[in-house]
Amino acid sequence: MKKLLLLCALIAFGFSEGSISTVFAESVEILSFIKFTDQKTKISESDLPDEVLTSFSESEYGDWEIIDVFQEEGDGEDMDVYYEINVNGNNEENVSLLYDANGRLVETR
Repeated sequence: MKKLLLLCALIAFGFSEGSISTVFAESVEILSFIKFTDQKTKISESDLPDEVLTSFSESEYGDWEIIDVFQEEGDGEDMDVYYEINVNGNNEENVSLLYDANGRLVETR
């Protein structure tokens, strides 16, 4: 449904560079807005789906140290399972990466 609305917005506003970038920015915001239940379960790195592990290892954070791994469920309409990988970089920067079960990075915190 959201993709259909995004397509309609592109058609309505035309395909000028400015409107495409505005709609694209709004679509990214929509994709990263996921509500979760209060249930967050700590799991081991070996419990991650292969798709998530592959996506993580091929990402720019793939060589960072994994601190924690959690499994979360979406709330409301979105009852999908998500995986949060908390990593620490060389400059002591901590980042939380949120992946869906198919290995798609949906949010970086």
